[in-house]
Amino acid sequence: MLLCILAFPFIYLLFGTMVASIVVPTWRSGSLGLVLPPLTTILPVQVVRSAIFLLSALPFFLLWTRSRRSLIFALGFHWFVVGLFGLLIVSWFPLTVRIAHLFEGVADSFVYAAALVFVLWPQRWSNPVSTPAHTARMFPS
Repeated sequence: MLLCILAFPFIYLLFGTMVASIVVPTWRSGSLGLVLPPLTTILPVQVVRSAIFLLSALPFFLLWTRSRRSLIFALGFHWFVVGLFGLLIVSWFPLTVRIAHLFEGVADSFVYAAALVFVLWPQRWSNPVSTPAHTARMFPS
């Protein structure tokens, strides 16, 4: 569980660095009243966010009956929609910043969902050639 909680801040920083050249100048300009918080603020917030995401995912893991791929899609889509709401209400953000955060949010959500599924719901291997118990010989000759 600790690995799952720590995975999101890592994923968040990974994709955040990919869009940093687009979004950081806007955040640092101060023209929109924005303040870029230090990593000492960002990381604890993302750890708490990760724990909340993990808690919201547990019912999915307990009740899911479909494939792993569909679980990744459902979780990723669920978290993306939650983040999308924030992007929709900040219409005063520059379009390039909103688009960059949109792609970052999609990547964060689906990669974190995949990480949780791979850690918490391992693939169930099946033996394609199984021998029914009633046909197996008890004492091989």
